[in-house]
Amino acid sequence: MGRAPRSASATGALLLAGALWMSGCGGNDSDAASPEGERDLYDEYVHLQTARSLLEARWSLSRSDHAYLIVDLTGRRLGLELQGVPLAEVPVEQVRLNEAAREALGDTIRFRLIEEPFVVQAEDWVEKVPTLAAKDSAAVLSRPDTTGRLAARIREAAILGVLRCDRGLVLALDGRKRPASLWDHVGSLFGAVGRLLRRDPVRSALDEAGEGSLLIRCRCDPAAVRALAPNLQEGTPVVLRF
Repeated sequence: MGRAPRSASATGALLLAGALWMSGCGGNDSDAASPEGERDLYDEYVHLQTARSLLEARWSLSRSDHAYLIVDLTGRRLGLELQGVPLAEVPVEQVRLNEAAREALGDTIRFRLIEEPFVVQAEDWVEKVPTLAAKDSAAVLSRPDTTGRLAARIREAAILGVLRCDRGLVLALDGRKRPASLWDHVGSLFGAVGRLLRRDPVRSALDEAGEGSLLIRCRCDPAAVRALAPNLQEGTPVVLRF
């Protein structure tokens, strides 16, 4: 008979106890009493509390039959898990927080933000070029896409996913390709100027989502965002790690 799994709270307690023991063995009383020693102890405490809170969140979701999303702001990745088993992992190229999110994540309340998972209450998906899929679908009907070029255009087109969660959290998945050459950079600059002169659906959705909310914006590859989209629905749990 296998050994029963240890609870996340017990694991977190052992981590805390072990770290405190190691810190006590690492130096004398004068080192611990110094400002540098106190700062090191506080940083270690924050690190261990964060790890414990993350374990608590994952443990509470491991008994569910629903997949959940882990937003790792420190490691810059999005992870989809089911009962503790990784299903998909998406690198995050850039993370941006609005002022409200920076204040909340920098406070001691951060442990509660990690330990208690958020829940998606509404989802919005905004295509940068809304007519692209329709045009390509019509083209495929008239002539089969034997090269896969049309499907690649749809997969790599910019897309924005806005996940509105409880407790005022808004997670924006900004799927855009990184400029690969000088000409791509020049094109992106002209595109930015064009968006300032006309109403851009992606920018409008981001501005609206950030009003009175904790906005976390993660820039990822558009194909990866589209791959995650079917699993990000109303009721999907979201765990923060920062």
